[in-house]
Amino acid sequence: MSVFTKQFVSADEYEEWLLANGERINVLSITNPTGKPIFKPRQLWTRPRNPSDVPLSSSSQQKTGAAITVKYQTSDQTLVPAKSKNAILVQVALIAAAFFALFLFAISKF
Repeated sequence: MSVFTKQFVSADEYEEWLLANGERINVLSITNPTGKPIFKPRQLWTRPRNPSDVPLSSSSQQKTGAAITVKYQTSDQTLVPAKSKNAILVQVALIAAAFFALFLFAISKF
C-alpha cells in the first residue's frame, strides 16, 4: 500500500471525506498546522454503521479551526492524488537525459 498526504480546510470537510472513504483507507496520522498530532492512530474511527453514531466534531478539532493534514495508506487507485503533467514531463526528461548520457558514454568507450 502506498502512503499519501491530503489537506483539508476544515474538520467538517475532513469528516465528510472520511465518511465516504473510511473503509478504503488506513489513516496513519492527523495533524494541525502547527504539526502537532490531533489524534493518536488508535483513537481514529472508521466509517460508522449508523450515521447517528457520528460525533459532530471533537473539541480538539474545534480548537484548531484551520487546515488539517491527514497521512493515509490506500491501495484504492481512486483515492490516489493526481500527478501533474509537469511532474510527469520532468520525470520523462530526466530519464531521457540519463539514457542519452549512457549512450554517449558507451560510444566514447568503443
